[in-house]
Amino acid sequence: MAAVLAVGLAVVAWAEPSGLAQLGPKGARVKDAGGTVVLSVPLSQAVPWRVALRAGPPQVVVEMGDVVWSELPVIVSDSVSEARTSRAGPGWTELALVLREPLSVATAAMKVAKDGTAVLEVRLLPTTADEFHRLADPAKVEAIAGPESDRMVVALDPGHGGVDPGAVAGDLVEADLMLAAARAMKEALVRTGRFDVVLTREEDDFVSLEARLTKARAAGADVFISLHADALSAEDGSASGMTVYRLADDAAGGADALLAARHAGNDLLKGVDLSGVGDDVALA
Repeated sequence: MAAVLAVGLAVVAWAEPSGLAQLGPKGARVKDAGGTVVLSVPLSQAVPWRVALRAGPPQVVVEMGDVVWSELPVIVSDSVSEARTSRAGPGWTELALVLREPLSVATAAMKVAKDGTAVLEVRLLPTTADEFHRLADPAKVEAIAGPESDRMVVALDPGHGGVDPGAVAGDLVEADLMLAAARAMKEALVRTGRFDVVLTREEDDFVSLEARLTKARAAGADVFISLHADALSAEDGSASGMTVYRLADDAAGGADALLAARHAGNDLLKGVDLSGVGDDVALA
């Protein structure tokens, strides 16, 4: 039976986000300046950030919301031996400066220009080994510098995934479309500087309903938005636009129960092959 995806076709044309921020054309630098060591990171836009110290070997660690590190910082400092970049969990990248001597964070701030570009500047001062290890103790200090955040936390839930593709129409697969939509929505929301965003799945993986809710709760989400694209048979005509459901105390109980039961059933089946089973069982 031919099918038409009623919602989400425009998502196909959306580009995959290459990262939420790019390094500025001059690149990042670490340099000595009047008894201090200054790290300067120019960015195409402001991102969430935090700074901490790490022992063994001594490091200054800067975590930032998705930044594309096209090149490592240029180091012009006798106190820093090398710089390393890595992923620091979903939505975060890490820059670690390996130190030749103990340093502490004197100041750390991100300045945002009128055109939206930003520069993160971290100033480091010499300190004693004992003081460094005290500040680097994760049991005492998680982050010694970073802005207070009053941003709303949004959990985006791209439906289906993995063994559960969702609706399929030709080459269009609901799970793929919704993941692309969630990534694009995340980028758009974070660019405003008003939201922190977590995705309940980052890849084409099966994630249970319980695991999706657990991830959202762990992130302290203020709102949970589940993304789906409906399918419509060719015999039933065509449709376009968007449908939004929200939780309401006075919602129609019967319709809610039926919808919840169907979604729970989909979750329990987890991709079981029902191709040879009658519709009365497959839709139960």
